[in-house]
Amino acid sequence: MRLVILHTNDIQDATPDAVSRLAALVAEERREAKAPCVVLDAGDGFQFFHLIRHIPFDAVALGNEDLVAGALPWLTAASTSLRFVGSNVNLRPPGAARAKRPPWCRRFREMRRGGLRVGVLGFATTDCGFYLSKRYPPSVQVTDPVSTGSEWVARARQRVDLLIALFHGWLPDRERFVRAFPEIDIVISGHDHLVAGYGEVDSTIVGQAHSNVRSLGRLELVIEDGKIRSWHGRHRTITPSSPTDAAVDASIAEALDTGPDSEVIAIATSDFRPDQYWLDIDGNNVNLRSETRLGNWLLDVLRAASGAQIAIQKAWGIHHNLAPGPVRRSKLREIIPYDEDLWVLKLRGSQIRAALEFSVERSYNNLAFSGMTVTADVTRPRGRRITRVLVGDEPLHPRHTYTVATSDFLAGGNAGFGVLREAAAARSLGLTIHEVVLAHLAHAREIQGGPLGRYAEVGLPAPVISRSTESLDEEC
Repeated sequence: MRLVILHTNDIQDATPDAVSRLAALVAEERREAKAPCVVLDAGDGFQFFHLIRHIPFDAVALGNEDLVAGALPWLTAASTSLRFVGSNVNLRPPGAARAKRPPWCRRFREMRRGGLRVGVLGFATTDCGFYLSKRYPPSVQVTDPVSTGSEWVARARQRVDLLIALFHGWLPDRERFVRAFPEIDIVISGHDHLVAGYGEVDSTIVGQAHSNVRSLGRLELVIEDGKIRSWHGRHRTITPSSPTDAAVDASIAEALDTGPDSEVIAIATSDFRPDQYWLDIDGNNVNLRSETRLGNWLLDVLRAASGAQIAIQKAWGIHHNLAPGPVRRSKLREIIPYDEDLWVLKLRGSQIRAALEFSVERSYNNLAFSGMTVTADVTRPRGRRITRVLVGDEPLHPRHTYTVATSDFLAGGNAGFGVLREAAAARSLGLTIHEVVLAHLAHAREIQGGPLGRYAEVGLPAPVISRSTESLDEEC
């Protein structure tokens, strides 16, 4: 028999319209498959739990962002329409003495397709701080996937013909997990946005789709006598011209018109949509450059509100999906998905330079900033790529102390920016980034793109950016 597995992961950074296109493509694939289908998500979709209920997911893994952003209330609300699976996740309800598995989050999900018994396990990463946007709250307990898996893989294997694991974690951890459990037939992964494709580790098929709803993964199996005889994987590309789903479009329109955050808070006077600024890195991921006009605007707002000399924030946390025109309050969660606390640090110039050096090591680390102009030469060795830094009109002095506004996430040294944890003094302003932006817009009423020119990068060709670029389906 033939079995088609459709899968997604890390959709939280997309736009609502992109989720609508995903829903339409899933429906199309299920119609055209002419074979039983299983539809899976490998985690991190918290912003769109209210929309992906329209997609017939058979199992949805819990990713780190789902557990941080949603914890109990958000996940409990979403559980009425989504089939969550968290084999190594326990959640502690308020007032409970210990963490336990809530009834809507199963360790293992089982289904039948054409007489085939299919089982799905789900595992979240235990990496709780280094690259995550926030540490897991006390109500969330995530155990090591390998130690937890030893019990649940054995149980599931006895019950099903085909065993699938949804693994939300870094690729080295995925490989460790796969090699620990050769009895798993397929591992569908997420979390590492820098890869998409298919392959085999020993006898296990592994696959991952692009993040941010750039593609729908499609794995087709030929199964005979309960064994996988052959398989073929590819990605169906999703572009701005892909058709949308009527039910999702209706949900988006309803939220815009009647939702609690439907109030218009500003007018965007510039076009900030993602395909103006996002780059395709080796065909695998969409990464954001250090300087964009929306990023400059946001960092200028944070610096002014804090009174600091400099403001920094991860560019990855600023989502450029803002079109010209009215901006509703709900849009803040899209352009600034992580509503972190605003802190002010005291850092020496040498520490600031070290943070900038780390930020240019790869695009995922890129910092957006205000109060500085920076030049980097990426042809130079690591640690020596920042060639010029001005704070205002003065060169950055390694021994001078500067005040720096940033999120509590970066202030805690997360995402590899451990040097920021060495600040001589760090204090919270008692405001979140959303609150700062809302206070600013209450007076300004406009979002204008800040002028470019504060960051120059030597040694890389200028990006080719096109609003109308179409790409073919990728064969993997």
